[in-house]
Amino acid sequence: MKKNKADVVDKSNETKKVATTTHYLLVVDSSSSMSSLTEQTISGVNEQIETIRELSKDNTKQKYTCTFIQFNSQVTVEFTGKKGIDTEPISKENYRCGGMTALNDAIGVGLTKIQEKYGKDIKAGDAEAIVTILTDGEENSSREFDGAKIKSMVDELNATDGWTITFVGANIDAIAAASRYGISKDNAMNYSADIKGTKDVFRTMSKSMKTRGAAMASGQSFGKLGYFADGLVDSDTDNGDADLNASNIEGNTDSDTTDSDSTDA
Repeated sequence: MKKNKADVVDKSNETKKVATTTHYLLVVDSSSSMSSLTEQTISGVNEQIETIRELSKDNTKQKYTCTFIQFNSQVTVEFTGKKGIDTEPISKENYRCGGMTALNDAIGVGLTKIQEKYGKDIKAGDAEAIVTILTDGEENSSREFDGAKIKSMVDELNATDGWTITFVGANIDAIAAASRYGISKDNAMNYSADIKGTKDVFRTMSKSMKTRGAAMASGQSFGKLGYFADGLVDSDTDNGDADLNASNIEGNTDSDTTDSDSTDA
């Protein structure tokens, strides 16, 4: 008599694929409220760029690209998919503060660009995307993307192991704001909108980049671990009495986007 056998899928010996390319997306607020910290923000962004350049030099088996978007009332794509080693610092020539905060549009435009260009490689496990969104205020002027649309996009991307989306905020409860976008609290940080706080948060971001880069170079996979797990800034900092109604991240229709440099790697 033939015995019935259990239907078993044995994944215990599977080796998780480690991506060999990392696509960094920096989405940085340049609204009028950031004006007093222009120099510190430029310095901080350049610290991230230098970290990506260093990773490119030190980890020759890994490839890195950088995409930089700044936003106020308008979303400006400064450059897309530049090879890490070729990424140049920014300056006051291409980071000028003014206007309002089209946060939703900036996130939506950035995620769409990375997904359209690198989505297949990320899905296949050959690449990963690390997205950092930095703002000192709430959404107030988006035209194309609203909060619900951003959350839907983030949820879809988070369903894979290839995307790490982080949120860094000042003058708001960054943990709550990130949560409304579907971003894990382990990938969110508050910071103080002053000289020291801005320097500290960019230092933390660089440390997280280096930690992730070293792990990938040694064949490790981070999976769903918090990106800022080893950071310097406490992600549980209480920002107190910010107005955090869900409606604050709702936008309108048709984003205003400028693509300064569409040169790709």
